[in-house]
Amino acid sequence: MNRGIAETVKGYGEYVPTSQSAFNAVGSTLLSAFDDTYSKTKTVSDVCHLEFTYALGHSYADRFYILAVEADVRHCLLWLIDQERQLRSDDDMKQVVRETLSVITGYCRMTHSSSEINKPVFGFVLRKLTALYFEIVYTYLEEHRDWREYIENIYSDLLPLSFFEFTSIYWETMPTEEDEASWESFEQTERTPVIAKRPVAMVPTGAEAEENEVITKYDHFVEVVKTYKFFECPAVACLNEIQRGQLVRLIVNHKDNYGAYAIAMLCELNYDKWMMDNFAKANPYSKRGITKTTIIAHWKDALSLNNDRAVAGNYNVLRNPSSKEDRTVYKASEYTMKVHQDYIAIREYLNSAAL
Repeated sequence: MNRGIAETVKGYGEYVPTSQSAFNAVGSTLLSAFDDTYSKTKTVSDVCHLEFTYALGHSYADRFYILAVEADVRHCLLWLIDQERQLRSDDDMKQVVRETLSVITGYCRMTHSSSEINKPVFGFVLRKLTALYFEIVYTYLEEHRDWREYIENIYSDLLPLSFFEFTSIYWETMPTEEDEASWESFEQTERTPVIAKRPVAMVPTGAEAEENEVITKYDHFVEVVKTYKFFECPAVACLNEIQRGQLVRLIVNHKDNYGAYAIAMLCELNYDKWMMDNFAKANPYSKRGITKTTIIAHWKDALSLNNDRAVAGNYNVLRNPSSKEDRTVYKASEYTMKVHQDYIAIREYLNSAAL
């Protein structure tokens, strides 16, 4: 590889990830899923310390592939650093790391479909993806033992954390002696993860203040609905963690004081029926089930609303078609189609994202 190109890639510095460009291999699968702000975890380096010897030709095409892959790998690492600054908790970052590792293994599998003509390029790409995979593993999973146990216990078949297990699954040929030597050198590398400094506290802008309010409502909702096991409700339990986060954010981010959209979404999820069914199962000898008054009070609390009458009015127009509620005031029925479409979009979003 031309030395000038290598320096160009390593110095590709003032890169700001956006939802349109951050490691093309990962792309919108990850970028659009996380948009909250709160804390920090260990910081990944912006270069891979695992370097395999794999020679390509010296044609312009080969040099282009080298440059493009090096840049994309660095973009991914820079994007992870950016996520550390934005995400709400270590658990959120854990899910980003897991999703990123999953996407990388998907692209490793794609290299198996190479023809004899492009096999050298795909072999180079496979080794770069492997280096990226283990740079992330050794940065995060070695520092967060509970994250490592989480991956090992649930995703070990797809996300192996041993180099030789990984290569047996995702490489078509056995590692060469040079590959093994590179791995041994990588394992002996001393790492001192950096804790990124949190920004100096400043007066929030109007947009930031609004975002902080959403975060507060989000956390309050999650805490309150534990009482009736909201996340075990069938329409919610079928979603993954990222999708559930998107759903809750939509619910709590209602723009009117009466919560018409939020109440319509809770009805779309049949959360009220779930509350009734679970109460009945937990209290088989009770002569009285959960009342509408209990549902209204619970939803008002969960949604950080102040008006019992408004919650009741919106609930009534959806659950009692013959209700005489003023639909110009209680507008939940206007959102019936909207919440259904939003729920379907969330449910299908990550399921349709190809690796």
